[in-house]
Amino acid sequence: MSRNTLRFFTVVLSVVIAVLAVSALDRLPSSVRAQIDSERVALHSARTQLHAERDQVGAQVQSDPALFGALPFGGAWPGRLDRAASGLDSAGRDMDELTRLEKHNRHSDAAQAKSVLESERSLRTRARSDADAVQKEAAHWVDAKNHLPQQVQEMEHAYHAIHV
Repeated sequence: MSRNTLRFFTVVLSVVIAVLAVSALDRLPSSVRAQIDSERVALHSARTQLHAERDQVGAQVQSDPALFGALPFGGAWPGRLDRAASGLDSAGRDMDELTRLEKHNRHSDAAQAKSVLESERSLRTRARSDADAVQKEAAHWVDAKNHLPQQVQEMEHAYHAIHV
């Protein structure tokens, strides 16, 4: 090989190494990628929990329609659970955007990824709180019904203690 050819290959190799080095530096920060992975798992878990809570509340309502039919807000529970599911769907769309940003893997997208992460996290936690509140309310009324005879006896005892 001639010197000119070797120089040419050296220059080309140097340019390729420089391009690869620059492209290696243009990545989403590892902390952002770790947060995306963490939120992906949390979103999947939230969807699974919502499905289980929806089934549980539905079973409780079906097992005692008289109790839940008498509660003025008992009929609002399906709507509240639907809103929680809608919130998780919105969080899922944010997760799709995060997946797209993760695939492009550009450092310049880090701020946008953090913003979308915050939005996804907010939507997910709000949906989880709403669903948890519905589940707790239903469980409270089932528990109150199960302990009703005991509560009546305590009330009668307190009534007699006051009037005796």
